[in-house]
Amino acid sequence: MNETPSQAARRLAASAIRDGYRPDALHEYQTADGKPIFWRLRAKHPDGQKWIRPMRANGHGFEIGEPEFPSGKPLYHLPELIARGDDAVWFSEGEPCADALAKLGVLATTSGGADSAKHTDFSPLAQRRVNVWPDNDEPGLRHAREVSDKLIELGATVRLVDVAKLNLPNKGDCVDWLAAHPGATGADLDALPMVNYAKAERAAVAAHEWPPPQPIVTELAPVEPLPTAIIPEPYRAWIADVSERMQTPPDFLATAAIVMTSSVIGTSCSIKPKRRDDWQVVPNLWGSAIGRPSVLLKTPAMKEALNPLARLEIQAKQTHDDAQRLYQGDQEMHDAKRAAIKDQMRRAAKGKDSSNVDTLKLELSNLAAPDAPVWRRYKTNDATIEKCNELMRDNPRGLLLFRDELVGLLAGWEKPGHESDRAYFLEGWNGNQGHIDDRIGRGTTYADNVCISLYGGIQPSKLQSYLYQCMRGLDNDGLMQRLQLAVYPDEPKSWHLVDRYPATEAKNRVYTIIETLANADFTKYGAHVDDGDKFPSLRFADDAQELFYQWLTELQHKLQGEDEPVVLEHLGKYRSLMPSLALIFHLIEIADGTAQPGPVSLRAAELAAAWCDYLESHARRIYGLVTNATKQAAATLAGKIRKRKLNDGFTVRDVYRQNWHLLTDRDTAQNACDELIGEGWLREQITPAAFGQREKIAYLINPRLRPQ
Repeated sequence: MNETPSQAARRLAASAIRDGYRPDALHEYQTADGKPIFWRLRAKHPDGQKWIRPMRANGHGFEIGEPEFPSGKPLYHLPELIARGDDAVWFSEGEPCADALAKLGVLATTSGGADSAKHTDFSPLAQRRVNVWPDNDEPGLRHAREVSDKLIELGATVRLVDVAKLNLPNKGDCVDWLAAHPGATGADLDALPMVNYAKAERAAVAAHEWPPPQPIVTELAPVEPLPTAIIPEPYRAWIADVSERMQTPPDFLATAAIVMTSSVIGTSCSIKPKRRDDWQVVPNLWGSAIGRPSVLLKTPAMKEALNPLARLEIQAKQTHDDAQRLYQGDQEMHDAKRAAIKDQMRRAAKGKDSSNVDTLKLELSNLAAPDAPVWRRYKTNDATIEKCNELMRDNPRGLLLFRDELVGLLAGWEKPGHESDRAYFLEGWNGNQGHIDDRIGRGTTYADNVCISLYGGIQPSKLQSYLYQCMRGLDNDGLMQRLQLAVYPDEPKSWHLVDRYPATEAKNRVYTIIETLANADFTKYGAHVDDGDKFPSLRFADDAQELFYQWLTELQHKLQGEDEPVVLEHLGKYRSLMPSLALIFHLIEIADGTAQPGPVSLRAAELAAAWCDYLESHARRIYGLVTNATKQAAATLAGKIRKRKLNDGFTVRDVYRQNWHLLTDRDTAQNACDELIGEGWLREQITPAAFGQREKIAYLINPRLRPQ
């Protein structure tokens, strides 16, 4: 290495000089035995800005940067600190201050700039007397406190210069004081106003300077409990029995049961909500049970609600298996007849018997293969859209897609290669459109109707993350708004043991209704097919029609009001929800024998309107998870601060790089910090822009939040 540190410093300073900076000093850091380790080159600009660069040897010359220090960066003037082990030490911020104090004959040191304390080895000051001189600004006071905390932990006796009494300018330091007091000596330093420092006392004083941090309130929006009176009467006793035995809210059972009922009705009966208009609604519904895992027993409740469908599936599987065995025999007979005819045709082609060639050709062409039995399906848990389209081809009334964890399904539709899945299922919600699937291997599959009901469970935290990403990063195509029967009930405030036999009669009553609806010819319920319609339909009775018109008018006025856009989009889907529910409730009563076939009754319409009010309160709670995202993100950040996941002086980048829930990008992290500033949790600490560097904003944590 031919270049000396001074030569390297001059070479490095040349770039600073070109930008108007004047080299000021070169400070050398040494080991305890006096060997050089690295240097810090300082320069100043006429406008007061500083230019500071560390410089280290690299074996070939010098480069910008400090060496790695496994146990922490050494203190400045380290050999003197070791040699004068009994002397009191003056500790300042920055090397120029330490040099200025050392010229008075006192033992002085520093760790460097305002952010250097956390990376420094303070062990040479253990058990010693240390006087800390802060710079007169917030970063300087913070640095002095951080240094003092570390010294107290090492058993040192610490005093702080009370800079507030020195009449220093803002950002003033000991160099400024010495300039104002020419001729000062080491003895004059002992006369400075000092404050004895103890960590607990400092924390108490600092906490007193801050306002009490305010609680971050993120309460869920209130929801209406499910009134027993709006549950369809034939289902009421069954739902009440199961929810009481499970000690789970009836909301999950009721919504799952209604979605299940919509799936067995499907396209076989629709409703025309207006008296004369041809607007036709297929009563296909989506819903979800939202609640914390293992608290509300979502999964057992949902599966219990779908048991009637499970019974139909078992029966359908048995029927298909029996038909399949008969089909195999018919297929074998068909193959044998075909082989016999072809054998006769081969003989005729060889000239042995050509008298009946035309007869054989006609007989072969008329030989019809037996129809393969169709397995009637009611539910699937997972299927590709290609397979789903095959199921819809064979089951045009509709199908229920059930997932225990619904967010996994929704997120799967966003994965690369599944772009068409989302569109397919959105079409399936309408229930009135066909779909053609063309594949080289599979050929062409045409489903006359794609009618897919959907139900599943969702954990609130996962739903919140999904909704947040959906509303911010993805196209808002109305998928979440289609979950019209999504419920997020309050958790029970009490629990008591219930151990009794199920209400078998009530359960079987529901089973009978579902089986009846699954096999019903709804033209016998009063439905009819108008010209150009694909499906039979019912209309409202006269009194129910007037109720619907009144309800629809009130809804339209609500949609024109001021509300969160995503909530209004959700409520807009209620135009079809109310008549769908009214039709379902009406058909349940007809299948139960408690209502007569014919137009949708006033009683069913009233129940449907009440359900819309009930579901609206749940929709507002659900969307409240994201419409108040800043408050939610602030609550998450507050929790991390409480758990000491962030150090004093953290930055926004320190927050979002952790990828914490709701704090995954700069904007949300910044908004959360701003929210906590307003609530007294944080304060900004701004470091002005310097040469080659941007302005830096760090955040100080209210000392009241830190354990003493």
